[in-house]
Amino acid sequence: MPTTTGMKPGGFCDAHSSAQRAALDAFLPWLEEAVTDIERPADGHPPIGLLDLGSSEGGNAIHAMGRLIRALRKQTEAPIWVFLDDPPTNDFNHLFSNLFPKGDLAFAERAVYAAAVGGSAFCVATTVT
Repeated sequence: MPTTTGMKPGGFCDAHSSAQRAALDAFLPWLEEAVTDIERPADGHPPIGLLDLGSSEGGNAIHAMGRLIRALRKQTEAPIWVFLDDPPTNDFNHLFSNLFPKGDLAFAERAVYAAAVGGSAFCVATTVT
């Protein structure tokens, strides 16, 4: 049975994903527009959840989530939960370094909470709803 060993650690994926960033930047305006159509919870209601599947070391995922958070903040003050998901063999050390540069959460907006999921995020998604 083959084993999964994961990606090269230490920023390799972030350093070699410029093509993915270019594709992401091309369709992010569509996602930003789409989040304006999401029904907004009133204050005091459950938070909005964002999930990135395949977050890798976080460079592109955090970039995308930041843009979506800013788009949502134009609509609502509801808390936002951000889940970054990848297999357990991911370089989560690098992901957390990207997520908390200089010790502070990368998302400067208020009431944003982030977590990384090592494994299936579908288990998390079913328990927070």
